[in-house]
Amino acid sequence: MDQDETELVRRAALDEDRDAFSQLVRLHQSGLRHFMARLTHGNRPLAEELAQDAFVKAWFSMRRLKLETSFRSWLYSIAYYTFLDHCRRNRRKAEPLDETLPDPCDRGTGPAVQRLDYEQAMNLLQPEEVALVDLHYKKGFSHSELAEALNLPLGTVKTKLRTVLQRLSTGLMEGIR
Repeated sequence: MDQDETELVRRAALDEDRDAFSQLVRLHQSGLRHFMARLTHGNRPLAEELAQDAFVKAWFSMRRLKLETSFRSWLYSIAYYTFLDHCRRNRRKAEPLDETLPDPCDRGTGPAVQRLDYEQAMNLLQPEEVALVDLHYKKGFSHSELAEALNLPLGTVKTKLRTVLQRLSTGLMEGIR
């Protein structure tokens, strides 16, 4: 976090400064929306709704944020758990808005696909695996930031990330043949 962002976080958390929080939203909204779109397999309306929910939850939780905690990791953790809560609430009634879109809450247990490209491969991953790959490779999260955001031990993050990459690599290579 740069010095300006640190000051915004301090003002939002300690002074309940709405303007400071609005600036933090502007700084992180694009990345967070893309992350949610990845988790929802491209269901943009759902991704927008969940991102908005995550920002609202963040605002109401700002007073509990420890200032030494990475705001970005904390925010993405809220977003990830907002997505998981959505999946739990909608488990029985979940149907994609568009029949061509996979169910974002699907744990990737469907039939194997013959030819995989990157997007198709990502659609086969479990939400936690999508989060790991997206946050690490698209958002530049370090292993320790991933551990903090996803509430996982550091060793588990490294192992799961390596396992997911091996699965993706195998799936992509099989799709080329």
